[in-house]
Amino acid sequence: MLRRWRVLLYLFYAVPLVLFLAINMPVYLNADETNHLMRAETVLDGQLIGTRTADGRSGGEIDDNMLSVLRIQWPLLSVPEARATHAITDAAWAIKWGGPRTFADIPNTIIYPPTLYAPVIAGLGLGKLLDLSIAQSFVVARLANGLVSILIAALALHLAARGWRMLFAVLLLPMSLAQMASASQDALLIAGGALLVALVSRPVAQERPATNGEFISMAVLITLLSMSRPTNFAFLLFLLPLAPRLVGRVSLASVLPAMLALVLGWILWMALEVQVQQVWGDVVPSTSGQVRHLLENPLDFFRALYGTWTTGAGYWGTTVMMLGWLGWSQFNIVLTGWFYTAALWMLGGALLGDMLEEGHHPPRFAALALAVVLISALGIYFLQYLTFSAVGGDEVTGVQGRYFLALLATLGLAVPSLARFLPDRVARHARDVLTVTVLAFPLVTLALLPKIVIARAVMG
Repeated sequence: MLRRWRVLLYLFYAVPLVLFLAINMPVYLNADETNHLMRAETVLDGQLIGTRTADGRSGGEIDDNMLSVLRIQWPLLSVPEARATHAITDAAWAIKWGGPRTFADIPNTIIYPPTLYAPVIAGLGLGKLLDLSIAQSFVVARLANGLVSILIAALALHLAARGWRMLFAVLLLPMSLAQMASASQDALLIAGGALLVALVSRPVAQERPATNGEFISMAVLITLLSMSRPTNFAFLLFLLPLAPRLVGRVSLASVLPAMLALVLGWILWMALEVQVQQVWGDVVPSTSGQVRHLLENPLDFFRALYGTWTTGAGYWGTTVMMLGWLGWSQFNIVLTGWFYTAALWMLGGALLGDMLEEGHHPPRFAALALAVVLISALGIYFLQYLTFSAVGGDEVTGVQGRYFLALLATLGLAVPSLARFLPDRVARHARDVLTVTVLAFPLVTLALLPKIVIARAVMG
């Protein structure tokens, strides 16, 4: 019964909030949404692989009218506290497809494979087929992305045998909802990560190896998630104890070479043929220069990591931006300060509730899950240090809180079981209180988020 209720409650919260955000956030104004949409458009045009030009750009050809929409929206991105106006919105929504093809420099998204853009590509294609304007097509793409993400997330909550409270809490954070309501591949990275956690939880809770179907599904998910975000390859560690067998047609030996070939092959191909360094502000990153610096100063990465957190940028970037910071560039929608504190307490309650769950949860597996989280989190910082930070710099720059949402969802598997150490009545009552808190907290988001978005993004 509780399994059904948690899915129904998730849909009750997620569907209206994702619909609201998908329709009411001005086009292009979700995090990195401009470049994600342009990457999807290149794939829709048949450009599965991006191009690196002689002058140091990386991207593909898009309909030039997409840039016309961006130029109209630019005041919202460049002027702090700017609000949408009828003049801006009407002009942006009037532009149709059919402009000349032009090269778009999108170095941060052209390196991603087409796979996790499938709903966005379908939405853009439908918009073109129905002769919708570009902005209308963007909203259709957002809705398609949101629908697929919500269905995957609901399936994860249905399947989860352990850690479901943490899954529920993370999937309904404002940042998760905002990504599901955007045209970003992060929507499927978050939902797909939740589904992976749910699949892993089943054999662990039942103290058995994974079935062939579970094992293949986990391997496919890890591969897809890692091709788009290489640090997700740490989830491979879950397959080691859960593989149905070591050798055979469906076994660790049969899937591991294919996973390595796809993930490492894509990463190397992009690095050698497509990727370029992204200069931003006063920072001039150089991967080769950073590698040489680390060879001479092996501990400098940890010095930069320490510097990131002690300056406050680490807390802001991985906590506030993970919980809920909507928008992009100068168009930022930050929630009321007390919400972040309340959300952190709620996440702590979700984690404690999962620790009080009945049933066996081997300590060695909790340690393995914690290792997955730590390795992947350090990997995110390390990749940003190599590719997006100043050579020898004092901080790791460019880290976005949304990168950690799938890892946050994994924490429900990374904690030990406490239920067996407490009297049954105490554990049951505490678990019930925490469960009600986790299930009810999204009512706060439902009441607060639309009001704050309307105040900034919706025309008066």
